[in-house]
This record gives sequence, C-alpha cells and structure tokens, in this order.
Amino acid sequence: MRTLLVEDDDDLRREIGEFLRRRGHDVTACGSLAQARATFATMAATEPPEAVICDVNLPDGNGVDFLSEAAPKLPACRWVLMSGGYDPDAVAQKLEAIPGPPRWTIVEKPVSMRTLDDAIRMVPKPAT
Repeated sequence: MRTLLVEDDDDLRREIGEFLRRRGHDVTACGSLAQARATFATMAATEPPEAVICDVNLPDGNGVDFLSEAAPKLPACRWVLMSGGYDPDAVAQKLEAIPGPPRWTIVEKPVSMRTLDDAIRMVPKPAT
C-alpha cells in the first residue's frame, strides 16, 4: 500500500515508517504539513497514496484541515489521523463536511504500532 506519513516528531516518524515498511507499505514520510501538501500533490498526479497517516497538531498546520482539503481529490484514499490532544466535537464537525462516506479514523497518541496497523486496515475502503 502506498502510504504518505506526516509526523513532525523525527523519532516517531522513523518508528512508524519502519513499522509500515515491514508490513509491506511503500512509505513516503514528511515532517511538516507544507512538505506533505507538496508531496501529496506530486503523488496524486503520478502514483496516488492509498493511505495517509497524519498527525493532527503540526507546527505549520492542522492534519484535519489537510484531510478536508486533500481527501476529495483522492476519494479512494484511506486516512488515519493521530493526535495526543484534540477536541472530538470540533474534529467531527470539520470531517462531516467532507463529501461521501467516511474514509478516516482518529487514533490517540501515544499509539501502539498494533493499534495503528489495525486502524489502517479498519478504515473503510471506498467502492471503486
């Protein structure tokens, strides 16, 4: 599975990336939202990601906003948002505005690799 990973913590990004690669994912890792937006645009035009795993609270933006703007461009992409502190009602309100069935889930950090693996597989894959 082609996976875009967005996490600003270097150690956690490396740990998650290595875990996903061992699980057979082709991982492209980004440390900022700006880098993720540019990478997403490039991937979408060539080899679209099948999954995006994104931290919610990034120094240069919000993963929920990224999902809101990017998900409609790739309706078959699965999204897993990670956060150590978020307002579930505010997040739900933003995500409900995305057209189509939910293709996302949120996991609380710190997240175990098993929980993350389960989350990626549990996100409904849209009908193609």
